[in-house]
Amino acid sequence: MAIEFNSIHTKDDLEHIGILSKTDSPNNPEECFLLIHGSSGNFYGAMNLALMDRFGEAGFDVASFNTRGHDLISRYGERFYGNAFDILSECNYDIDAAVSFLVERGYKKIHLYGHSMGAVKVVYYGAKHPNPYVISIISSSPVRLSYDYFMNHPDAVEEFTRCVNLAKEHIKSNKPNALMDVQFPMPHTFGAKAYLDKHGSEQYNMTLYAQNVINPTLLIAGSLETHPRLENCATDTHEIMKSSHEKNSVVIVEGADHAWTDMHDQHAKEILNWIANL
Repeated sequence: MAIEFNSIHTKDDLEHIGILSKTDSPNNPEECFLLIHGSSGNFYGAMNLALMDRFGEAGFDVASFNTRGHDLISRYGERFYGNAFDILSECNYDIDAAVSFLVERGYKKIHLYGHSMGAVKVVYYGAKHPNPYVISIISSSPVRLSYDYFMNHPDAVEEFTRCVNLAKEHIKSNKPNALMDVQFPMPHTFGAKAYLDKHGSEQYNMTLYAQNVINPTLLIAGSLETHPRLENCATDTHEIMKSSHEKNSVVIVEGADHAWTDMHDQHAKEILNWIANL
């Protein structure tokens, strides 16, 4: 296996670094995986590296690149990025740049994988910006982004309302990038604008647009993912898109948590089994 460090450039002039892992004996030299990390993650995160090893052992080349939401806070030029300031719709620029890089390297069949917030980004990309070189989408442990759902959830509404109101106060005071420490949907730090972008509407609620994805799509999650931002997100999304493609599937793995702790082998196995039947 050979590891190449590379950089990609987006249409809005950002540079992201990442790696391309090339197996010694690929099943198909034109086929590969592209891995998209989750909130505050990066190209070398534990999840991506675990999958890179297992997909490589199965005969696949694997690429993993940062997105503009990498780590908590990052900076490029005069603008701050990172998960605290991440505007989710801009992920299309990042994924498109990574796909273009791979196409230039000769890959024509790309399996697009995302975990957690990355799982939302790959479905959003598939629905809003379909690419002929992406032949499948794997959405692993997707998170629910829905104002209405959280406002009507008894375990979420109190803290969620506080966070939304605080973010709106900052926006009203012309401080869109004011940092907020929040407890929902998880203990984290967000800029006010970025918090409302993800959680203040239905724009990224996968159950409202996933049916527009034309690629075969696997939704996979663990049975221990019971937090309001996770519960039933994979199954609810599959319900609206199950008729969009005959190969669309949902798999709930018993005993798996959001990080797939001690279950990376099973995680990869389920994905590879699904791909083998496409």
